Amino acid sequence: MSQRITMVPLNVVQHIPEITVQWDDADKTVTIYWDNETISLGAGQNTAYIGKEKVTLPAIMSKNYGLRS
Repeated sequence: MSQRITMVPLNVVQHIPEITVQWDDADKTVTIYWDNETISLGAGQNTAYIGKEKVTLPAIMSKNYGLRS
């Protein structure tokens, strides 16, 4: 299954009423809960989980570090 990935700032996502965003400082992971779906992303990782499906994220441009993958 091919998925389109859109990067959205979490400070925007956390203000959507139906969405819950939780940060786990111990393992540096953010988890987003929405409509019986769970999305997990570890800080600095190039993969995320949508439910149990592992998804490789595209390279992103960071003003501090240049191109990262």
